[in-house]
Amino acid sequence: MNKLFLLIALLIVLVLSVSCNQYVSHEKNLQSDENIVKANGTVIYIELEGGFFGIIADDGSKYKPINLTESFQKDGLKVRFEGKLNTELMGIYMWGKLIEITKIKER
Repeated sequence: MNKLFLLIALLIVLVLSVSCNQYVSHEKNLQSDENIVKANGTVIYIELEGGFFGIIADDGSKYKPINLTESFQKDGLKVRFEGKLNTELMGIYMWGKLIEITKIKER
């Protein structure tokens, strides 16, 4: 009887842990999808606190790329970009949302 009870209890714990893990994975996927940005914009040079490059999307949103390659660091360059917002880092510039660029091309 004790072995049967123990087996049932372990089975319940296993089912609950798998269910919770799937829920957490689903929540992470939802959050990461919400953090994906695809937009057209213009690269600009901001002379604030030593200067940096940002992107102003056509809808007016401001993005501070954390990995903008040198070939795209041109003031006034029109681009199409995709990236993931980085909500874990904090920037020193207090300008725009931090974004890790995954795709970018001149338009």
